[in-house]
Amino acid sequence: RVLEVHGNLNQAYCMQCRQQFDFNYLLDLSQTEVPPRCACGGIIRPGVVLFGDPLGPDFQKAEQKAVQSDMMLVIGSSLEVSPVNRLPELCGRFIIINLESTTYDCLARMVWHQKASTALEDIYKLIAKD
Repeated sequence: RVLEVHGNLNQAYCMQCRQQFDFNYLLDLSQTEVPPRCACGGIIRPGVVLFGDPLGPDFQKAEQKAVQSDMMLVIGSSLEVSPVNRLPELCGRFIIINLESTTYDCLARMVWHQKASTALEDIYKLIAKD
């Protein structure tokens, strides 16, 4: 199960009446009206968490899962944005796959500084040997 702690671009919603929209509807509206408006007059925005927005219930679930986990695999994250960057610490044991170094590299059990696809293939080969 994927926990979308920062939301997704599949949906949009009205900031006033909270009506949900398919993201493509938002794109269509943005061609004629900026900012896109709902029938109620409210602004329609993407269903993602922006800086300053509160995190949704998926973040609390992610915290619970992190605490319960034996190992976390962090893929493609600089681990710079709080509070999500603290999830690996809640788990305690984690592996990082990221092209660039992170401030958490020194705490990780293993670090791969390469493309995720290459690193995951390498991990699979290591596991398949056992």
